[in-house]
Amino acid sequence: MGRLTAARAPALVNEGHFPDEAAVARHASPLKALHADPDSESLRATLGIGDDILDARIREIELRNWLRFIESRAH
Repeated sequence: MGRLTAARAPALVNEGHFPDEAAVARHASPLKALHADPDSESLRATLGIGDDILDARIREIELRNWLRFIESRAH
């Protein structure tokens, strides 16, 4: 999300989500740092991000369950 947010900085400012691109950079920076070090307890705590977001097995379980449901209905 950090890289995506940073890449969309001009649009996010134009849409009024951030006052300027420096604010976007301040928001994106810890997200990028967490991506680089997902085990950082301090970044996790600061951002309020836990395993439900960082662990792909947990994060994607609803999607997998839905796909299994769709597949079961097709047969």
